[in-house]
Amino acid sequence: MRNSHLMRAWVLVVKRWFLLAGSIGSLAVLVLGATVFAQNLPPATRLWSVGPLTKSEPVMGFAFGSGGATVTGPHEDSETSSIYAATRSVVFVGDRLVLASKVGMRQVPEAKIPVQVYQLLSLDTQTGRVKEKREITAFGSLPVFATNDAHVIVAGRNVLRLAPDLKDAGVLDYHGSAENMSPDGSTLGNATNPGYELIDARSSKSIKLSDSPAYDTSVSSKGFITDNVHWTGKYPSDLGFITYRDAAGDHLLYHGSCGGRSCPTSPCDLGLSYSEESGLEGL
Repeated sequence: MRNSHLMRAWVLVVKRWFLLAGSIGSLAVLVLGATVFAQNLPPATRLWSVGPLTKSEPVMGFAFGSGGATVTGPHEDSETSSIYAATRSVVFVGDRLVLASKVGMRQVPEAKIPVQVYQLLSLDTQTGRVKEKREITAFGSLPVFATNDAHVIVAGRNVLRLAPDLKDAGVLDYHGSAENMSPDGSTLGNATNPGYELIDARSSKSIKLSDSPAYDTSVSSKGFITDNVHWTGKYPSDLGFITYRDAAGDHLLYHGSCGGRSCPTSPCDLGLSYSEESGLEGL
């Protein structure tokens, strides 16, 4: 009886050893396969590199730090008014890359302050060659947006709708501040000061959402996200508020101790998703 128990125990140990060996073998094959697959990935290749595309202008600069203000000497401008503006100065449209580059300032008769002068360039995405260019003026930065029908919207002194070759395709009836386009390229957000409206990127028709002052941090085809609405009456101890506003009204997405633009301001930051049928999901 004892020998029989020992034999069964020995068989069980051998079976477990083979199972363990098989698992280790499978793991080794998996790791080896993943390594071989990773090693077979094609290396990144540079398609093209061009520049400088426009002539920069010498400017002075200043910065504030713990030691106070410091002034930098004349240097070549980065061709955008800020890092924020740089994120809205280049888009892909069909087989073109359209970008805006600041080249100087100019006094115009109908304005009391100088306007910013930009070169709008259309590059071939395959070669980097500049195919077309035109001059655009603005009183600040020059946001450039790509639409869902392969056009470009340029928000300068007038809001222009352009083809990829920079030819005019319409002028939007515009007053306010347009800084964001919906992710699907269908809708432009416009803060009308006061008020807020959504502009259809194809038809240029606008829908007013609000008469009260509001500034957007993200836009959809149905509404916008803002950190400019304060719910202090309901949450007096909180510093930061993120609100989604659509035709149905205001929806509080976040409130807490985080204040300013360091707070979450996009749907992804807030754990929300967006679909054209239902708008923001997770409210």
